[in-house]
Amino acid sequence: MGAVSRGLARFRRAMVWVPAPAGNVRQALHAAGLGAAVLVPADAGTVVVLGHVTEIRDTHRWAQVTQKVADVAVVFAFGYRGNSYPIRVAGVLATSLSARLAEAFGVSEDTVVPYLRTDADNAVRLLEAVGKPETAQVARRIGEGALDERMPELPGAGPVVLYFIAAIVWMALAVALNISMIIMGLGVLAAFGAMVWHRRRVTRSRPVDEVLPVVPFGQLGVHRKAG
Repeated sequence: MGAVSRGLARFRRAMVWVPAPAGNVRQALHAAGLGAAVLVPADAGTVVVLGHVTEIRDTHRWAQVTQKVADVAVVFAFGYRGNSYPIRVAGVLATSLSARLAEAFGVSEDTVVPYLRTDADNAVRLLEAVGKPETAQVARRIGEGALDERMPELPGAGPVVLYFIAAIVWMALAVALNISMIIMGLGVLAAFGAMVWHRRRVTRSRPVDEVLPVVPFGQLGVHRKAG
């Protein structure tokens, strides 16, 4: 992944660009139990602004689900220093990030290469360069924090905490009873798997407008260009 992959364990915010209508994207996310996020229709597609996702590994499921709607999805991260950059492309088989981005946006690889550094607002510049001006404006507003107050809360912790406690108790018992590391690990994985399942089940049970609200492009304080 080159320069983009180094030192990106955590970031402040993430978004997914999907070339599909917001209604279709939202339906797929809700069915998969994914939330919370804000969806913004832009450039005949949708920007999904992820809530409470701060690590690259946590974007995988979002990219996987949205890619099934439109065959391709591109994830961008927003750092803590006002920088933004692409980090993941789903639905494209090319080996390098630059080649995957080029195929996703239908441009040459030379067009995207200058925007793969992490020390500038390169998500905005890349989106402008590939002909996605509205999405670029949405990215700029995300970087400015314009959508932070609109982000819905995750479903309450509730029983999720119990799964975490169960994992800790199981680890303590495994050590005390001299249970093998393999069995102990399987038990911990089962507890955390149950926790994820519970979170997604609760999300699916919530109204879609509550966990995946749609914010019109015009409400971001930017305007579509005529023509």
